[in-house]
Amino acid sequence: MRTFICVVLAVVAISIGAALFTGIMSGSAERTDGKFVASVRVDTHPFQRTLNRIDSTREETSEPDGTETAMGMVSEYDEGAQSFVLSTSDNRELMMHVDSLARITGRRLAGLQLGDRVTVVYTTYNGEHTASSVTVE
Repeated sequence: MRTFICVVLAVVAISIGAALFTGIMSGSAERTDGKFVASVRVDTHPFQRTLNRIDSTREETSEPDGTETAMGMVSEYDEGAQSFVLSTSDNRELMMHVDSLARITGRRLAGLQLGDRVTVVYTTYNGEHTASSVTVE
């Protein structure tokens, strides 16, 4: 318990030191009318600049468009890249990347064959479709 308290105090001391060093926090002390007055000022502008920078970065890179579902047939399959091309009934061809956390139902991804009918739940991020669920019918 004593070690834990020492570690917490060290982290607090380092954080306060870093804040003072970077100018985020400043303090002053003065004696007025026989009273000792201490004050601490925290400058929130660096935080706001950081948040603005994060927001502008977020706007530059698109967020996932949401979850969609597509059904169709496998027209190409690349086992090494863990991806396949899904040909839909409305003549679209979607390159689907399958991440390691995707749920595969009906058959293993390695057993996927050309012409297999599949239903894919996927998200689109920066124009790339990533499957979170693949059901082989």
